[in-house]
Amino acid sequence: LAHPHLVRAYDVLDVPRPAIVMETLTGATLEHLVHEGRPLGASDLGVLGAQLASAVGYLHAEGILHLDLKPANVVAEAGGRAKLIDLSHARPPGRARAGGGTWCFMAPEQVRGGELGPAADAWGLGLVLHESATGRAALLELAEALDSDTPQLEARVPPLRGLRPRLPRRLTEAIDACLDPDPAARPAVAELRAVCDAV
Repeated sequence: LAHPHLVRAYDVLDVPRPAIVMETLTGATLEHLVHEGRPLGASDLGVLGAQLASAVGYLHAEGILHLDLKPANVVAEAGGRAKLIDLSHARPPGRARAGGGTWCFMAPEQVRGGELGPAADAWGLGLVLHESATGRAALLELAEALDSDTPQLEARVPPLRGLRPRLPRRLTEAIDACLDPDPAARPAVAELRAVCDAV
């Protein structure tokens, strides 16, 4: 796999211990930046969304779902380049067991188990952009409010449109649409990328 917004893996070793040799990334995670600084503005959010959607679209074209999109799995390097890391949950589309992903970042269909497709990654992209725009972990807050281990099955993520009304409407609506509980109602990753590119 080779994409400018995806970490490069160079080798896989079996001995003395299993290991993957990957490129060295020198930036901070998006999780650190968003929670230590302030939420991203429209331009930065658009750039981030376009870069991540490009990497995810590339993975989908290669027949791979990422299935663990979260701010901790995005490294922001110098020059404003985002790199997607951690393919430990990656797999081809199809039936999957329940719970394959990170708690409070999984799409509803990942929580339930069953058929997984590109819409699961659209959910993940939407959640990453939502958190980047608000500085808040939306599903973690819902989990606490509902006292639930599966908040994505019980309530919708609060619409970004209401939380950041000054962001471009088309962008907030696209991000909110990614977080629709119904996978069939979510935009394709290419559609999200087009909206982010336009911003």
